Amino acid sequence: MTLLELLLVMVLLGLVLGAGAGVFTTIDTGRRAAAGAVRNVIRSARNSAVAKSATARVRIDAAAGTIRAEAIELVGTWRFEDERLSGAFGIDGIQRGGELVEHGFIGKGLAFSGSRAAWVEFPVQDLASFELSEGFSLECAVRFEGPGGGRLVSLGRAAGLEVGSSGAVRGWMVPSVADSTGRPRPGGRIAADAPPGTLKRGDWQRVRLEYDRRRLRLSVDGVERASALHDAPVWQLEVPLQISDAQMPFSGVVDDLVIGAVSASEEYALPDSVRFAAGAPSVIRFDAGGYLDREVHTEAVSFSLEHEDGALTEIRVGLYGTVE
Repeated sequence: MTLLELLLVMVLLGLVLGAGAGVFTTIDTGRRAAAGAVRNVIRSARNSAVAKSATARVRIDAAAGTIRAEAIELVGTWRFEDERLSGAFGIDGIQRGGELVEHGFIGKGLAFSGSRAAWVEFPVQDLASFELSEGFSLECAVRFEGPGGGRLVSLGRAAGLEVGSSGAVRGWMVPSVADSTGRPRPGGRIAADAPPGTLKRGDWQRVRLEYDRRRLRLSVDGVERASALHDAPVWQLEVPLQISDAQMPFSGVVDDLVIGAVSASEEYALPDSVRFAAGAPSVIRFDAGGYLDREVHTEAVSFSLEHEDGALTEIRVGLYGTVE
């Protein structure tokens, strides 16, 4: 009887497992997983905007079936506390003039007189992390001094900050454009000009230049002072990052230089059984607060994922950045 019972149990188990396997093969596991993954990518971009107080975006390639979050990632920072001008990620400076002074923005600072050719350079032009084509941020603390202005910071030949003798500030970037043969070449400078008096002599102020493939923004102490609309990749650095300049030496003290580059922080490819339905946006943009950028999105963003059986799963991003 024991052997017969065992054989009977084995037969019953085989029947149950066989029937169960058939049921499992009919379940579309990609349906719920795909929607969750798409929502997570969008949340990743939104969370990055909130955490870094910087714009972020989501790019959707409906034809390829991919979605990726793009946000600014820190690639370099310098505090100027030692003669090596050491910075994060092992990037040290080469001093061609200027001097360290005790009373910087935080600790020491890097001072230039503006009366003679003096500059500091950082050999970052060949580093993969300094790929700025999709956007960048450049921020520093500055104390403007002396009668003249000068070139404050230049990110190679790609972007920079200049100060006029009246305290005006110019932020600029060079786009990458195609020539008649389709090869990339540097285009004309795109500039955002803040008016005279923007920088006050003798006061510490934070200056930030940011570009996100839509707008070049120049801010001082957290307040946007000038901007310019543009959408093109940024030209490559080609030469080192510099503070001050041989031809246009800056007059003042610089501290707490921070550089960021826009890169893909998360990417997801839809499974073969799912695709983006018609009408899906190519870009979803978040402002520095994590809300949908009202200059781009006047209402909530809604699109759908289409499954093999024709069923649709809706993805919705509210004006306040909530993802449903």
